[in-house]
Amino acid sequence: MNRFSRLVNLRRIREEATGQLFSQAAARVEELVRERRRLEEGIREARSQALDSLGQGEARLPPQLVEDFFSGQALRLQRVEEARRKAEKRREEALQVWKGARIELKQAEILEEKQGAREVAERQRQELMKLDEVGVQQYRRRLQEE
Repeated sequence: MNRFSRLVNLRRIREEATGQLFSQAAARVEELVRERRRLEEGIREARSQALDSLGQGEARLPPQLVEDFFSGQALRLQRVEEARRKAEKRREEALQVWKGARIELKQAEILEEKQGAREVAERQRQELMKLDEVGVQQYRRRLQEE
């Protein structure tokens, strides 16, 4: 194993690790998007139920408590949205790191291929030199025999 093979292996490990970090960051963003949707649906249902109960005169909770509940839900929505924006930023950063690792891996693979081609060419050259030497020795033997 030459130094370029080791380099490729190390770069491959790095690329896989950064790819995994990117996928985890993307999964976190999707999780927060789903959480926001669930929260919005819950708020819509609660608002609808609260308005229906107020409209029918069956208010089980004081209006101030309902208002505070919806204010709290709005704050939760803001927090989830803020967390989603931060997660989006982390995802984009992870994507850039992953892209950089992929570029470095490709460069290392190209170097490894070039080095492999050089080694093959050198082996062929050495083999041809040996064959040439054998041919020269046979020629000399024939000349001595004649």
